[in-house]
Amino acid sequence: MGIKGNLVMMADSDANLVIFDTKKNSSQLYQNKSQQIRAIKFGPSIGNPLVAVMFQESFQIWNSASLTVIYDSRRHFDSGTVDLDWISANMPIVLFNDGTVQILDILKTSCTIPEKYLYHKNTFTSFFLSNEI
Repeated sequence: MGIKGNLVMMADSDANLVIFDTKKNSSQLYQNKSQQIRAIKFGPSIGNPLVAVMFQESFQIWNSASLTVIYDSRRHFDSGTVDLDWISANMPIVLFNDGTVQILDILKTSCTIPEKYLYHKNTFTSFFLSNEI
């Protein structure tokens, strides 16, 4: 369940999304035929209608004003989504199952990244340190 201003967005066990507008006294239903919904996170700032909907293995960015999907991670990434949060009004930061953290700009039309520009860093393991300092 997510609340922002006069909008309340809820998900049920059948993966349906319902948006209640308390100012207009109206509701809209979207029947989702894919995965079960884990979390709903509204974008920051007052006039931002973007909503992130996290599923078991993917996420979608919705425009809550028109109830349309504007970004679907299943088209771009193969690994599942662990967590998602917002950095700015159009930039979510996403943690994937393979350990990568990516900041996405959903307003850009292309998101292909050449392999040579990816930065791979070894993970820090604390058991290599001795307890003598």
